[in-house]
Amino acid sequence: MKRFKSLLTLFLLLLLASALKAQTPCTLSLDSIYLDTVLSNCNHLYFKYKYSGGTPASYKWTYGDGNSCGCFKPHNAYNKNATYTVCGKIQDINGCADSLCLPFTVNCSNPCDLSEIGIYSYDTVSYNCRDYEFVAWISANAKRKVWLFGDGDSANTTFATHTYFKNGQYQAKMIVQDSIGCADTANVQVNVDCISNLPCPLSILSMDTLSLADCWTKQFTAKCSKQPLNAWWQYGDNVSGMAPLITQHTYKDTGLYAIALYVKDSSGCADTMFTHMPVYCSKNNQAIIGINEDHTLLLYPMPVTDELQIAGDFEGQVIITDITGKIVLQSTLNQAKAIPCGQLKAGLYLLNLETENRTYKSKFIKL
Repeated sequence: MKRFKSLLTLFLLLLLASALKAQTPCTLSLDSIYLDTVLSNCNHLYFKYKYSGGTPASYKWTYGDGNSCGCFKPHNAYNKNATYTVCGKIQDINGCADSLCLPFTVNCSNPCDLSEIGIYSYDTVSYNCRDYEFVAWISANAKRKVWLFGDGDSANTTFATHTYFKNGQYQAKMIVQDSIGCADTANVQVNVDCISNLPCPLSILSMDTLSLADCWTKQFTAKCSKQPLNAWWQYGDNVSGMAPLITQHTYKDTGLYAIALYVKDSSGCADTMFTHMPVYCSKNNQAIIGINEDHTLLLYPMPVTDELQIAGDFEGQVIITDITGKIVLQSTLNQAKAIPCGQLKAGLYLLNLETENRTYKSKFIKL
């Protein structure tokens, strides 16, 4: 029995020695790691390396800032100035491996070179000839983001819709900034060429008024060359809004009221017509003699583009507010009764005219 155990031990030792003799020695070596000076910049480092003694089958890189990869072409973007230990490990198909670690220094003089601020992608889509959608995908560290639409308007979001009211070529821009003022921009050219700049097929042919059984209630009837998409009535008593071409309105006081109708179709084509409506009613609904002219305040053209005119003999201070009540323009009414409105954004505004005797109020639309 002892002789058998001795022979078995000898056999195993001979077998192990044979296996060790047959094993291929490990010669794979990672000889060097160095910068690719052509591709690298201040903080985005691209690495090259040399090896010998075999062919790597796998790679493992660590960059010293917590980032790593198993890539064939190692590179890394750093966001702080410092010296980082970059380590590489290579291994062949037999499991033979070698590794090497070397220091690399990031030293950017411009802090924005280290910022991750950026616009990754952006796009714009046209709903129709005037309405556009803008969208951008940006880095998470953006503290300020704004779309500038090229017509004086803007939006502080990455997704926005915007309507252009005039034909032309607009240079829209997305701007993002981080907490230290580093920024990135993206430019978009928008060409607005709507058919409404051709002869407008929509026009107001007539606007008639009719007193109903109740003296204070008036019926307004307008006829257009085609059915408009929207019709906006201004009744002259501080009341206005969307209504059909045939509509009614009840007044609360006597006076000569300035009536305006603004219509618009789906292509943006628009027209405006003005008239005056006298209301002569007593408290018992009977007609009376005499007109309270305090309500007369006619604004034109409607809608306004550059200059707003006030019909009548008025002198005083003009205050224009937006729909939130914010004062956007103050002016003294001159002899030409003209108020410059070119700098106002498109929208609905309230005009207050303060004269020596009273305050007049009216609304207007700016394109």
